[in-house]
Amino acid sequence: MSASAAPSDAAQQFGARDNVTGVTISPDGKALAVIQPTAGRGAVLSIVRLDDGKGLKPILTTSGNPERLRYCRWSTNTRLVCGLYVIDMIGTSYYGYTRLFSINADGTGQKLLSARGNEYSLGIALGGGGVIDWLGEKGDGSMTKKLVFSRPDADVDELVQIGRQDRVVGASWVTDKRA
Repeated sequence: MSASAAPSDAAQQFGARDNVTGVTISPDGKALAVIQPTAGRGAVLSIVRLDDGKGLKPILTTSGNPERLRYCRWSTNTRLVCGLYVIDMIGTSYYGYTRLFSINADGTGQKLLSARGNEYSLGIALGGGGVIDWLGEKGDGSMTKKLVFSRPDADVDELVQIGRQDRVVGASWVTDKRA
């Protein structure tokens, strides 16, 4: 075998990514959300309805540069919450951070669920939040997220329901034991 020969099938399979990197079933059991790799580090999120036999329908594609689709889970029978991992240059350094977003099963209605920074933020929110109750009492999903305050001594987590948000009236110092 010459040095210019094509690699064997075993060598190609060894370096290949899995055909499916994530699967989740809807709460009613009628649909699957499937994450599959695409070229490079990209991924595609597809939905398959188990009751119509039409196969996979792609609803979202990520390039893998800089965002990588980590997971998706159903929050209702028609909506998913997905997590992205991003490596991006901020200033002169590379940072890895996560973000959560929601999307309808037909690919519409994308909404960022993680807190957005602004010109008053003193820090960078690297953690995009996490879901604490996937279905909740009403089945609408809930999440928790870290806020970036303009004061370095204030830090609070808040409970956010998809599409609605309760505001924190004021923050207090835990160590002062003052109300």
